[in-house]
Amino acid sequence: MLLSTTPFKRGSTFTFLVELPSSVTDGQFTGWTLKSQMRRQGNSTPEGLISTLTATWEDPAIAKVIRLHDAVTADWPIGVAEVDVLLTSPTGEKISSDTLYFDIMRGIPE
Repeated sequence: MLLSTTPFKRGSTFTFLVELPSSVTDGQFTGWTLKSQMRRQGNSTPEGLISTLTATWEDPAIAKVIRLHDAVTADWPIGVAEVDVLLTSPTGEKISSDTLYFDIMRGIPE
């Protein structure tokens, strides 16, 4: 099976916007917290962790677009990585996003 990957050059600032489906109404996830990690593809062990990404709502009142961010990526490993987001409600309900795949490539060294 071929994966659909988004190219990313390490050393660049990682910023990626995740838009929730149109079936999600404005404010449906207001107050929910976000957590996101980038891991080596298929490796959920601690050694597979590449980055704990900063995950924030682009507009907390609407809560439909998630911004994933990491400013320091120079040491990220080359290869396919996977990212998902865990959304947690104020009452503790948890929902995981679909998995996104990024192809980390060599960038210009600093």
